[in-house]
Amino acid sequence: MKQIYRIASIVFLFYSLATSVYSQEFTVDGITYNLSNGEAKVYKIEKSGAVTLPHKIQYNDIEYPVTSISRNANGNNEITKITIPSSIKEIEESAFYGCSNLQELVINDSSEEGLKNIGSYAFSGCKGLKKIKLPSHLEFIGDCAFAKSGLTEISIPSSTTGMGVSVFTGCASLKKIIFEDGNTTLKRKSYSMDLLLADGLHLDDVYVGRDISSSITFESCTIENLTIGTEVNEVRKTFYNCNAIKNIIINDSKQSLKLNKFVPERGSERVYIGRDIDIDANSASIFGLDIKEAEIGPNVLSICTGAFENCQKLEKVTISEGVRLIDNHAFYGCTSLETIHLPKTLTGIGYQCFVGCKRLKEIYCYAEECPGDKVSFDSYTLENAILYVPQGALESYNRGNSGTGYIRQFKNKVEMNGTSIDELNISENEVSWYSLNGTKLEQPKGKGIFLLRKNGKIQKVIRNN
Repeated sequence: MKQIYRIASIVFLFYSLATSVYSQEFTVDGITYNLSNGEAKVYKIEKSGAVTLPHKIQYNDIEYPVTSISRNANGNNEITKITIPSSIKEIEESAFYGCSNLQELVINDSSEEGLKNIGSYAFSGCKGLKKIKLPSHLEFIGDCAFAKSGLTEISIPSSTTGMGVSVFTGCASLKKIIFEDGNTTLKRKSYSMDLLLADGLHLDDVYVGRDISSSITFESCTIENLTIGTEVNEVRKTFYNCNAIKNIIINDSKQSLKLNKFVPERGSERVYIGRDIDIDANSASIFGLDIKEAEIGPNVLSICTGAFENCQKLEKVTISEGVRLIDNHAFYGCTSLETIHLPKTLTGIGYQCFVGCKRLKEIYCYAEECPGDKVSFDSYTLENAILYVPQGALESYNRGNSGTGYIRQFKNKVEMNGTSIDELNISENEVSWYSLNGTKLEQPKGKGIFLLRKNGKIQKVIRNN
C-alpha cells in the first residue's frame, strides 16, 4: 500500500512540474499569446493602427490574466497607438524597438496593480512617440529604454528606484524631465560603472524631487532651468559634467541640502537659494564661476563658506531677512559686485567674506547692532566704500562688535536718514522717483535709498524690502 502511495506521489509531482512549465500559444484578433503558469504573455502583435491589449484572455473556456509583453513583440511596425492594461507587470526588452509609427502609449494604472518593469530598448527608436505617462507602480527602467525616441517630456514616478544606462540618450526632442517628489532614492543597476542617463541634450527644464544616486549622471547636457525640490537631501555629481545650467532654483525648505560637485564651473547665470546649504570643505563656488545674479530666500540662516568665491561676474545679490551669518569667503573675489544689502537679521560676517571685491562701493547694513566680523573686508574697501547703517546705529558701528572689529574701520559710515517707503501716503500721479545718481525710475525696486520728488520738494526715502 505504501509503495502505491509513493508511486502516486511521484506521478503527481512530475505532473505538477510538467504542467507548470508547459506553454501553449494561440492567436486572437492579430495578437499571439503564450500561456504559462496560469498567466498569458503577449508574444507577438501583428495588428495595425490602435491596439488595446486585454486585461484577461480566454482560452478553452478558461480565463488567464495578461501579465507581460514579450521581447520583440512588435510584429509589423504598423502600430500607431497601444493601450496597456494594469494587469501587465513587465514589458520585456526590445518589445517595441524601432516602432517608428507608434505615436501614443497609454499605460493604465490602478491602486492595486500596474506596470513595474520596462526592459532594455523597449521603446528605443520610437521616433513618433512624443509623450507618455509612466504608471505609479513602476520600479525599474532598463538600458536605452527610450533612447532615440521622439519624447519631448517625461516624468519619472517616485516608485522608480532603479534605472539602466543611457535611458534617454539620443532623444533630441526631449526638453523636460521631472523626477517626481518622494522619499526614495533613484539608483543605478548593480554594475560598477557610472550610469549615463542622457548626454548631449538641450533641456528647458529639469525638476528633481527626490534623491538621485551620484552614479546617475547627465553628460554634456545644456539645461535652461534646474529646480531642486524640498524632499531632496543631497545632490552630488549628477549634473557636474553638464556643459551649462543657466538658472538654478533651490526651493524653499527649512531642511538643509548637501551639495558636492553640484554644477559645472561655467555656464550658470542665476541662482535662487531657498534653504541652508552644506558643502564639502573644498567645494568653493558651488554654483559655478559665471553666476551674475543670486537671491537668498527667507529660510536661509547662513550663506555657506565659499558660496560665490571668485564669481567675478556676480553683479546683483538679494539677501532676504532671516540670514544671520555670511560665512568665510562667501563673496571673496567678486570683482563685479558694486552694491550689497545686508539684512536686519545679520549677526556675523565671516573671514575674508568680501575681500577682493574691488568695485564694492556701497554696503547697506540694516542690522541695528553692528555684526561681528573677522577680517571681512580688505583695506581698499574700508578706505573707499560707503557703509550705510540704520538711523541711530552709528555709535554701534563705530564701536564694532566681536571678532576683529574691521567694520568699525570703515572710513565712510553714513546713517540712512529718511522716511520708510511704506509710511508714505501718496498717489502715483503726484510723485516722481529717482535713483541716488539722478536716474528717473518708474517705481523703486529692492532695498536702498531713493529720491522722491513730491510737490516740488525732494526727499530721501529708505526702502527696506
